[in-house]
This record gives sequence, structure tokens and C-alpha cells, in this order.
Amino acid sequence: MCGSIPFAVLVAKAFRLPDPRSYGSENPGATNVMRSGNRSAAAMVFTLDLLKAVLPALACRLLLDTAEIAAVAGCFAVVGHAFTPWLRFHGGRGVATGFGAFLIMDWRLGVGGLLLWYLIFRLTRTSSIASVGTMITLMLLCAWLYEFGSYTATCSAAIALIIVIRHRQNFKKLREGKENKF
Repeated sequence: MCGSIPFAVLVAKAFRLPDPRSYGSENPGATNVMRSGNRSAAAMVFTLDLLKAVLPALACRLLLDTAEIAAVAGCFAVVGHAFTPWLRFHGGRGVATGFGAFLIMDWRLGVGGLLLWYLIFRLTRTSSIASVGTMITLMLLCAWLYEFGSYTATCSAAIALIIVIRHRQNFKKLREGKENKF
């Protein structure tokens, strides 16, 4: 349920910005809020979306003393974000929430992923390319670091798959040369 909170819509409302589902990619997420021109609101959405995976996953890790259940909690936060019942199951892409999940699975993956996303974004100026490329890389690193078939490796694959699927419209726009750049 933590993952399903549509922070982009709530923050946009609080900042008196247009509903992020009404422009850009029409998805409730930090990138679309950034398109409104309000960096503070976008940073707040990114942080809150990241925390909606970090907090439940961290609670599982601390209370149950197991990284596997924390990975499952992070994965379900991404599912809740991408398919939130509060917005008729049309949520965001899941990238910030995915970073939060990876951060708790293995802090090296989370921090490295953020740095990799930034590097790819600086090179391409395209959020979708940075997001998908980073998530696929994190999934492969997780499979390499952890036993294949473990909860952690399986959850990282599920997170990457959700994020890739949620970006399918972006792939179409990329092929047509119509993808938004920053």
C-alpha cells in the first residue's frame, strides 16, 4: 500500500501545479512534475517515491533480519506505484521507487544506479533511456552479485521488467524521433 500513494498528484496539488497526468507523458512521476518547471516539487516527488520503497523494505530488513523479504517489499512497492488503485491502476513508471528498492537490497546498487542514471541522462538528455538502461544494468549486477533464483535477484528482475514495460510508449516515441528531451 505504501507504493500506491500517488505523490506526484498530491505534490502537484500542494504546489498548485497542473495535474502531471494532464501533460508530458501523462504519468504521475517525478520526471513529469519536472516538466512543469518546478524543480522543488519534482525533487520532493522523487524523494517521496524513493521512500515509499525504502521505508517498508527497511522495516522488513530490520524487523525480520532478512534481505530477501526486504527485496520482496521493495518489489511490491514498485508494483503499487506502477499500478496504483487510487488512479485506476494507472501509476508512474516506477523508476524512483525502483531506486529505493535497490538501495535497500544492496546500497551499492542503489547509489551506483543513481550515478549511472545521471551519467546516461547527461549523455542522452532523455530520462527514459537513462531509466531503462540503468534498471537493466542493476538487474544484471544483482544477478551477478546474488545467487541466481534468489529472492533478491528475482525481485530485481521483476522491478526491471515492470519499468521496461511501463516505458513501452517511450520506445515507440524514440523510434519515431518524438521522445521528449530535457
